[in-house]
Amino acid sequence: MLNFFFIRTDNKYVKVNFHEINYVEACGNYVRIVTPNKSFIVLLSMKQMEKVLPCKLFCRVHRSYIVALNSITAFDHELVYLDNKHIPLSDFYKNHSCVSKFHFQICKNPVRVFRQVASLFFNYFTPPEFQNTETLYAFRLKNNHTQE
Repeated sequence: MLNFFFIRTDNKYVKVNFHEINYVEACGNYVRIVTPNKSFIVLLSMKQMEKVLPCKLFCRVHRSYIVALNSITAFDHELVYLDNKHIPLSDFYKNHSCVSKFHFQICKNPVRVFRQVASLFFNYFTPPEFQNTETLYAFRLKNNHTQE
């Protein structure tokens, strides 16, 4: 698989390496490809751009943004933080595996990753009355749900 693609800009084709891209932003019928040194505006849709970019290196986090996973410094429930940019994280894309993809790509310690993903899963999918671990443990005992 190639590590680059060509885009047409200023009446010439320019080579863009995947690892140089920080993020892609929708601008009407165009997309803006942002690298550390330069930005390119290209006549493509976000859907077309999403097909070009490898899914192991990039993730769509919003209707208007695709981010490079290696450019992410942090994220929370609302924003993805790059070195000099804050990008919104939409609920739709957050709930379609992007968050777990961030965890696995950013963190190199698998135990830490597991704890973070487990904590995230616990906080999102556990009803508030069971978010206290003592209450959850009592519920498991009451209903004979023991860990094996």
